[in-house]
Amino acid sequence: AGQTRASPASLGPNTGAMRRSNAVRSAEDTFLLGLRSYEDQDYGEGALLFRIAADLGHAKAQGLLACCYFDGRGVSQDHAMAARYYRLAADQGLAEAQAALGGCYDEGQGVPQDNALAVHYYRLAADHGDATAQCNDAMACLQGEGVPQHLGDAARYYRLAADQGLA
Repeated sequence: AGQTRASPASLGPNTGAMRRSNAVRSAEDTFLLGLRSYEDQDYGEGALLFRIAADLGHAKAQGLLACCYFDGRGVSQDHAMAARYYRLAADQGLAEAQAALGGCYDEGQGVPQDNALAVHYYRLAADHGDATAQCNDAMACLQGEGVPQHLGDAARYYRLAADQGLA
């Protein structure tokens, strides 16, 4: 009498969801290990672990890997790779990555300089409560860079930043 093996079909309809859940948990665990390495100033190990988690779709790992590339910590400095990973994290709604990607477009670091895209990403981050992005968006509205000049929007974004202690 042989043993029967479980097949994906015999495990029920949630098998794919369970595998995805394990992948997410694995990505989170890998991210946390990377964060511990990074905080211990083992930047190479941190960047490697961030890369693994980032490639599994972990937004915070994507954002921190972008920072590694931007600053050249644990990897060779590469602003284009930084912008790529900031974009992946920004597309998942990570406000810090949205603000950083706005900065990349604002300064032309790793991407072509583009005021309109800078403001687009600053605004996404500002609307998620990022105080620095609110200040950057306010400045763009005040100066009419990337958006039509609008003093009311400038005042609103400055007020939001000031309410968080930045202004």
